[in-house]
Formats: sequence, structure tokens, C-alpha cells
Amino acid sequence: MKKSLLSIFIATAAALLPAAISAMGVADEPTESVTMISSQGSIEISSTIEETVRLYIFSITGQLVKTVELGPGTTRVELKSGCYVVKCDKWSKKVLVK
Repeated sequence: MKKSLLSIFIATAAALLPAAISAMGVADEPTESVTMISSQGSIEISSTIEETVRLYIFSITGQLVKTVELGPGTTRVELKSGCYVVKCDKWSKKVLVK
């Protein structure tokens, strides 16, 4: 029963997330110098930007989960399964971690 309720919550949240985020004015894609790949329990963020950029990772409920300092190269951020919004000064991106 508990697992069933969790599945329903995740499905509902995934369905509502795009509308909620577009209402917040979130850009669809980060710049071409930053790429994100969702993998098992984490997000791999690669950057070719020379200066350090601060990224904020929010849960679907809007709670700040992590703050990451991103420089050139690849950074792996461990996260629990769920929907997240990764945001910096110039863009935001929706990410699903399985």
C-alpha cells in the first residue's frame, strides 16, 4: 500500500511538474557549455565554463536540497530518487533521478 501511494505521488508530481515549472518561467535548456546526465542515484554535470558557477538543486516541493560549486570538468551530485530543478543565474533545468 505504501509503495502504491508513493508511485501515485511520483506519477502525479511528474505530470504536474512541467506546468508548475513553466509557470515559474524556467528556461528549457541550459547553455551549450553545461550538460547534465541523470544516472542511477545521481546527476553528472559537465561544464566547459572557465569561471566557477553556483548551482542550486531544489526538490519538487521547492526545498533547497544542495548547492554545488561547478567549475570546468565533470561534477557528480548524489541525490535520492525524485524530480529536481537545477538552477543557476541564467537558466533552470528539470531533472528526474531514478
